[in-house]
Amino acid sequence: MSRLLVSWIALKTDFLTNEQGGFAGVNPQGPNVGFHRRHFAHLHLERHVLLYANAKQENYAEHLAAALRREFPARIIDSQLLELHDVIDLAEVKTKVETWLLAGSAELLPHGVQYVPTR
Repeated sequence: MSRLLVSWIALKTDFLTNEQGGFAGVNPQGPNVGFHRRHFAHLHLERHVLLYANAKQENYAEHLAAALRREFPARIIDSQLLELHDVIDLAEVKTKVETWLLAGSAELLPHGVQYVPTR
């Protein structure tokens, strides 16, 4: 059974900003980088998909994915748009993620997937 990490980019904590509030790079102490450093290997994860909620976040997601690939070249790291209207609407997030996982499970995890949604 393959093991997949799915996470969302965190605009406020995964990235650094310059004095004008613009993009200044990937935060080496951000949650996605930190998870790779501390947990990815010992959890035997095989792939990481970084989700982002709208097209305006694509460059951020690509910068983060590229930074992770540079630091961890043996890992499979992709980014994927999963459009949301309201990122704090748990029902919308849950529905979109479940649908996405079930629709793409063969491609995401070619060795099989067992997905058990939370109640």
